[in-house]
Amino acid sequence: MRRKIERTIGTYLNAMADIAPNHAGRLGFKLFGWPAKKNITPAGQQFLDRSKAISFQHCELNLRGYQWGYGPKKILLLHGWQSHSARWKELVRLFPTSQYTVYAIDAPGHGQSGGHFFSAPLYGEVIMQFGQQIGKLDTIIGHSLGAFSTFYAVSRFNLPKAEHLVVIGTPGKTEDFLSYFKQRLDLNKKALRCIRNYFEKETGVDLENIAISRFAEQLDLPGLIIHDRNDRFAPFAYAEELDRKWSDADLIVTKGLGHNLSSDEVNNEIFDFVRG
Repeated sequence: MRRKIERTIGTYLNAMADIAPNHAGRLGFKLFGWPAKKNITPAGQQFLDRSKAISFQHCELNLRGYQWGYGPKKILLLHGWQSHSARWKELVRLFPTSQYTVYAIDAPGHGQSGGHFFSAPLYGEVIMQFGQQIGKLDTIIGHSLGAFSTFYAVSRFNLPKAEHLVVIGTPGKTEDFLSYFKQRLDLNKKALRCIRNYFEKETGVDLENIAISRFAEQLDLPGLIIHDRNDRFAPFAYAEELDRKWSDADLIVTKGLGHNLSSDEVNNEIFDFVRG
């Protein structure tokens, strides 16, 4: 049923690309960045309820942040597409509350944050604003599009400098998301071009410039790259490319954990890196 709906939408966008290209671009842009909210489990909600809730705004969006601990070292956690901050519950438990203050953000359109739209540039703006609000960071840890958006924020904005950066299963470039979107909806080249043009007009960003190969060259801090060899969402080749271009980073390769990379093994690697 879902596949049939996707193809119907794609057929409509293909037709509109000929009749009303701006309409096709606008609608495709909204669909491209419209995440489905993932339910929070009771255990995840209990974990979030034990935090200090932080409410903040970006433009007209009401957003939610969380804080655990009160230590001098500050850590910022950034989840990925169609996820939320409860994904970090096993990792947060490793950090002693007297030594670390751990923060997390629900991205726009995710978790308990408002909005219905998400993009790497928008998430990057939110990361920049929240980072300025909490001040100097010891470590930023991002998963998937959280990591990708962190690269964008570091390269584009005056983000408070972090001492360390951990990226988990990061995608390589925005073009890949458009290609996936094209495949799912069976879009023709003209419809895809309308969406691409509208995206660039709305965000003021050239899609070719949103790529980790460009971001990595600007990094001058120690990093940790964690990637599964069989990641089907973010190909492993991107981790290898990032490792080549980011001179002060170590690459840890897993097998069988997929894109989510939620495991004690990964959490312990992150904890040892941050602590060390």
